[in-house]
Amino acid sequence: YRKCIAVPQDEREQRGPTCINGIDVIVNFRPWHVFGLNSSTATTEDIKESYRQFVKTHHPDKGGGARVFARLQKTSDSLIALMN
Repeated sequence: YRKCIAVPQDEREQRGPTCINGIDVIVNFRPWHVFGLNSSTATTEDIKESYRQFVKTHHPDKGGGARVFARLQKTSDSLIALMN
């Protein structure tokens, strides 16, 4: 069971402009892993703070890619919706 819910080995430690915390955010949707949060202990504020930190480097106005930024927004919105 743990093997099924964990991030598969071939999706870990990826590198490149669309990768955050070793996950290619365009190819693989792993919101908790990308945001570096624990799903059982994270709060809405934790999600918002993590998102704010990523925006500082991944916003298109800061040199980031529009696709990555859009995925970060979707990830943040999805996680916050799960919390409510």
